[in-house]
Amino acid sequence: MKIWNEAAEWLCGFGSDKWVHLVVGAIISFATAWILMATTAGATELGSAFCGAFGALIAGMGKEVADVFCNKDFSLSDVIFTAVGGVLGGILFML
Repeated sequence: MKIWNEAAEWLCGFGSDKWVHLVVGAIISFATAWILMATTAGATELGSAFCGAFGALIAGMGKEVADVFCNKDFSLSDVIFTAVGGVLGGILFML
């Protein structure tokens, strides 16, 4: 039980903002990969998943750059969570 409690405390230590970045990154990645597979002749699952994950990374970077223009801080950890979500979305797409 101690390991479970430590894992739960670690997961709850991230702000809800980070979980939003992770989930939105996964959604962007999965949707992009699905659209590419449906509309592009000769597209492969791996290539579509890669493009989806890259799209999520670009979207996360764009959001953080937009934050800078709105007098908010650039958050590298938000970009990382979005990118991880993008990779997870790509993996889910390939399953």
